[in-house]
Order: sequence, then C-alpha cells, then structure tokens
Amino acid sequence: MVTLALDASTYTGSVAVWEADLLVAEGEAAMRGEQEERLMPEVVATLARAGRSLADVRRVVCGG
Repeated sequence: MVTLALDASTYTGSVAVWEADLLVAEGEAAMRGEQEERLMPEVVATLARAGRSLADVRRVVCGG
C-alpha cells in the first residue's frame, strides 16, 4: 500500500512516500510563497522520484 505523508505546519513543508514499511522518497518545499503553490508541485515530484503517481496512493497522512 502506498502512503503519502504531508506536513505543512511550518515554514518548510515535507512530503514522504511510503510503501509498506519502507520510505521510498521524500522532499521539502518552502511554504512562504504567497503568489504560488509550492507543496503540491513537490508532492508530484516526490511521487515521481518514487516511481509512483497520485493514482497509486491509497492513504494520505497529514501532520501538524
């Protein structure tokens, strides 16, 4: 099962892709931009580094 983990509660947002108990890929995004979205592009990039797409994700976990 592919899990997407997100935390956007600080100035640096984090993204992680887990498969079973293994961390497959992780990324970070500066969250200070008022003129542009930064977290979602990093989600797409991190999934790509993991060799996965949003369609593969079965669970989303958010921290804060």
